[in-house]
Amino acid sequence: MRPLLVYDAGPGEAEAAARRVGRELPAWPEGAWVYLSGFLIEALDEPAAEAIAERAAGGRLELLGGGLYSPYLPLLPERDAAWQLSDMADLLEERFGVEVQGAFLPDGAFDLTLVPTLAEEGYTYALLPQAALAEPAYAGLEDRGVWLLPYRPEGDGYRVIEGPRRPRAPFPAAYVRGAAHPRLLPRQNPAAADLFAKMRWVSDKLEEAHRPPEAAYQRLYRGQWGPAYRGRDPAAWAYAWRQLLAAENLCDPRKYAWLEIELYDMDADGFAEVVVESHTLNLYLRPAEGGRLFALDVREGERPLLGGRSLGARWQREGGGAFDFGALPFEASKYRDRVHLYAEADGYALKTTLRLRPKAPGLDLEWRLGLGRSRPEAGTFWVEFALAAEAPDAEGEDATLALPELGLTLAAPRPFRYRRRGRALAIGFPAQLAPGAGRRFRLRLSVEDRAPAG
Repeated sequence: MRPLLVYDAGPGEAEAAARRVGRELPAWPEGAWVYLSGFLIEALDEPAAEAIAERAAGGRLELLGGGLYSPYLPLLPERDAAWQLSDMADLLEERFGVEVQGAFLPDGAFDLTLVPTLAEEGYTYALLPQAALAEPAYAGLEDRGVWLLPYRPEGDGYRVIEGPRRPRAPFPAAYVRGAAHPRLLPRQNPAAADLFAKMRWVSDKLEEAHRPPEAAYQRLYRGQWGPAYRGRDPAAWAYAWRQLLAAENLCDPRKYAWLEIELYDMDADGFAEVVVESHTLNLYLRPAEGGRLFALDVREGERPLLGGRSLGARWQREGGGAFDFGALPFEASKYRDRVHLYAEADGYALKTTLRLRPKAPGLDLEWRLGLGRSRPEAGTFWVEFALAAEAPDAEGEDATLALPELGLTLAAPRPFRYRRRGRALAIGFPAQLAPGAGRRFRLRLSVEDRAPAG
């Protein structure tokens, strides 16, 4: 069994990990397999890179490739998986003068569709955790295949199990740490689902763009960093989202004012999202999931204004009881420069209209809440926002609410209630509802031209 050294550093850890490599390199065991993430390789200083190259040339270690920026390859469009594998091999050859043979798959992210892609990019084997693979096995699909080799923890590192090898040794159809299948990760929480949708959308844009710059692909690949797609680390999620937004800007450099609205299944889950894009702002909605707004991006400065799903609506009756519209599927339609969402249930009907104002820039929101019940009701119509930045807790009543940490201002024709708890903001409109009638509530979100300081 040969030793395996893994330095799978992410974007915020690369420089510290590169210094660690420089310190530990003299003690690396002879014949070890070594994996360095693309983030780390780019941060590595020349003396360390030359020392690694010298050892690799002398056969004293074997460098592993894989995805360039530690992606979960089965999550990616096939073309992106192939490009990441190829670009990582090119980077290893350029920096260390070696031709890569094996792939390290972060968190063991694997499925059988990856086999021909690995083989086509010149990889002859891939390493998987022993939890996924008990013994070495050959995985073949059609006329292409790779060897899968298991590794297990040992001391401060790992050991790779190379043999013996059997013709009928079993291998997994799919594996990733913490889920039944890598492609199920976007279904584990909304944050992962939304980032996955954004990634696929931006990848398709680059594929369809006319000669996008190389920098756009680099940003896309960084935005495909695997740990961000678990949706559990807000910092990782925000990093990946900003990288994808930067890639989008680079491949869509139109010089004139424009606005486009499209209903499109961004994440291939069988339900269409609403995509509203302009030269200044992007907006994405999930009609089938409560009409939630899951992105409001400022293109200048690559600024996401939201850090989760927003526009969950709730009618809170006086005296107790509430009706939650966020649990309903909405019907979506578009007309010129606006989007309409509609749902009704339990004697209530809600029509939401969103109009992007690209030149201002900003977003106009209007809700029309209708009551089909036989008795009038009094209460408060609440709308929730999940913001991309925290601020001190606050509550009160006003017709204008400034959010300087986001460069955002909320304004309405009449005073509204607000409650701020960290990143969560709730806006409430007191109202009286008459049977067979409705009430309109309006809110304007205005975005500063420049990013706020800090």
